[in-house]
Amino acid sequence: MLKQPTQKRNINQAALMAEKRNIDLLNEALGDIELTAVEEHSLIWLSGWEASTVKHIISAFRKAKEIL
Repeated sequence: MLKQPTQKRNINQAALMAEKRNIDLLNEALGDIELTAVEEHSLIWLSGWEASTVKHIISAFRKAKEIL
């Protein structure tokens, strides 16, 4: 499960809330799969992008799940 970073960062409150919403979306899409630290780091980075970008990546994850 992805967790929002707790260290102090130069990011405003609105961006923190958007990041939290994106992390929640990613956690819902990924479920209980185990991630490496590097994968988690990349997905946390992704959560800083616009919600539409995160939703497009999640859509691709879901399509890949259907194929597998």
